[in-house]
Amino acid sequence: MKLNPKCLIDPKQDKQKTYITSQNLAHSAKGFILPCCWCDIPEPEKDEQIKKLFNKKLHLDNNDTIEDIILSDEWFNFFSTLTDDTSNASSVCKKYCSVGDNKTVVVKKVIVDNKEILK
Repeated sequence: MKLNPKCLIDPKQDKQKTYITSQNLAHSAKGFILPCCWCDIPEPEKDEQIKKLFNKKLHLDNNDTIEDIILSDEWFNFFSTLTDDTSNASSVCKKYCSVGDNKTVVVKKVIVDNKEILK
């Protein structure tokens, strides 16, 4: 599977493995900084990669700066998986950042104001 991570700027061009986020970071209601809003899933413990970003030591209350969080081993490993080991990337990243023929999104229903408008 090929990924084009929207949270990174040209990750393949950086030979020193310095990952640079390309968009605004997300802030979860649980007090964690995340690479993007799509990573703020209801049950992060069910996703092997995302649950690492919800490590207690990465909670905002346990850090002096956001840089302390995004420069952590957990974040580096998350980005490294996106660029070097895509088969083990988060299912969220595969869903929103995959490219090519293997990307299929199926909408089963759309609900607006408690009314089903598409089946």
